[in-house]
Amino acid sequence: VVFFFQAEDGIRDPLWSRGLGDVYKRQLKQGASCESVSDDEMTVDIVQGSRRAFINILSPFIHSRRNEIAKWTEDAKPNLITKKFNCESDKLYANAHYYQLNHTELSDQKLKEEEENGIVRIDETEMTGVSISLVDVNKLKADLVDPMLKPKPASKYHVIINIGYTFGVQSSDIIRSIMNVFSRKIRSINIIGKAGGLEGATGDVLLATRIHNDEAFEVVNNNLGNLDVKQLEKEAGRPVHVGPMLTVAGTVIQNPVMLNYYKKLYHCVGLEMEALHFAREIKRYKELGLVKEEAVSRFAYYTSDLPLDPNSNLSHEEGQVSFDEGIPTLNAIYRRFVQLLFEQLSQFS
Repeated sequence: VVFFFQAEDGIRDPLWSRGLGDVYKRQLKQGASCESVSDDEMTVDIVQGSRRAFINILSPFIHSRRNEIAKWTEDAKPNLITKKFNCESDKLYANAHYYQLNHTELSDQKLKEEEENGIVRIDETEMTGVSISLVDVNKLKADLVDPMLKPKPASKYHVIINIGYTFGVQSSDIIRSIMNVFSRKIRSINIIGKAGGLEGATGDVLLATRIHNDEAFEVVNNNLGNLDVKQLEKEAGRPVHVGPMLTVAGTVIQNPVMLNYYKKLYHCVGLEMEALHFAREIKRYKELGLVKEEAVSRFAYYTSDLPLDPNSNLSHEEGQVSFDEGIPTLNAIYRRFVQLLFEQLSQFS
């Protein structure tokens, strides 16, 4: 059973997105609805993936306590699972995880400082299990974010929406709900996750130019916008493999014959389980005119395993990396993508 409600902006939408609309209005502090704000006045960028990685690069709580966390780390000497970092900020995020575990009394203070700086979390998931965070770019302070970021709003109301990890076909429902609310104000949709690599090595970056469906002949192209692949490669400190990605239902992961088929015939660089569900809805909403045709759709992944290598699988990832500490490759993708959102000063440049 799916329940619907009449959204403030006149769009009928699943109950799940009610909290999104409520927090959106609170962010603007003017009781404005999506309809009352013009497309030129508001820019919406969507980033899907790890909430932790996204919040880390923007959190004033973490970045105002760099020295304090460093001092605590020196004394406490937490045993990090991650051994190699691309930069000092990556090490900060890893240590900050343990700092927060040892300072739980600061949890409410962290949320308060983040909200004061435009970062609001929606914890009511309406049984989806998917978390949402909203960032008012106009409230971010340059000295309280990752040093590689230079916040600059693209419009009067510039909002970045972070969607937590989704699973399989659930991705269609989630992205559809958000596109219903913000529609033609959406400038970009950025999907960031982990995937199995058909090229390269674990830890590399996979960048999808189009998405293939393993269950039917269906291909959806992506619009990467003005992403500089060489710059991403430099910041990640790893090769970036650009090409098609394969969305799988699950069983093909264990079928080397089919994986080689997609690798050799369609030049797929990797496989995962959600991209097609996002890409299909984005394409449909563009065709309906509900999202602007020029809206950017970027799909990037951290290579967690190599399905064609019998010596590499997800079980080998355990004990070598920690999503709680933050994956350096993912941190690099987040930094590059979010900085792109700050650099694109017009609605669809």
